Amino acid sequence: MIIFNKIIEYKDWTFKSDLEYQFCLYLEQLQEAGFVKEFGYETVKFELSPSVYSYYLKQLKTKIKEEEEFLMRENTYQPDFPIKWSEKAKNVFYLDRNVPITCKVTDIPFRLSKDSVFVGEENLTTFAEIKPKFEGRLKSSTEFMLIQKQLWQDKRIFVQKIQPELLFKETFVPDKLIASNVYQKQSKFGTKGSSKYKFHVRDLQEYLKYRGYDNK
Repeated sequence: MIIFNKIIEYKDWTFKSDLEYQFCLYLEQLQEAGFVKEFGYETVKFELSPSVYSYYLKQLKTKIKEEEEFLMRENTYQPDFPIKWSEKAKNVFYLDRNVPITCKVTDIPFRLSKDSVFVGEENLTTFAEIKPKFEGRLKSSTEFMLIQKQLWQDKRIFVQKIQPELLFKETFVPDKLIASNVYQKQSKFGTKGSSKYKFHVRDLQEYLKYRGYDNK
């Protein structure tokens, strides 16, 4: 991992924030465990509105010609992470609305981009937008809310806001982050070797056991 002014280079990706990098580690571990088939970073683009042109009339020597003037460029949006799930993740990591569940619906962290009564394997995709735990009145957060609603209204595509700090607390912390987020020496914040996280840390196996998942 290489960091340049908050830009993080990791493998073939260049992330714009540490939270995106952390979420990538989360997905990598799920992929290694067989829950995620594949994922990418800013590899999908949606057109929200096309470019806008308007006409005007131009007088030539012998005729009047209609010309076109460019007014506004198209508006596009790229979700941070497209995630393709394996069937193994059903009602453990993504919600299948057509299969009865015994847990609370909020125990299942991810939602599919297209919910349908005919959910097939080809539709097992989540589009995730990464945001911090405390957003306040960030311009990017306000913009995302508008984009999220427009995509749903126009295309029936759901983009899920993911806040990694909350996700880790509710599910599991990637092994690489558990190993790197410990105090190296005694301090007023914690003892040497203790976790820097201020919540009970679970790894993936502990989380699966907590959820009662049968690793078939």
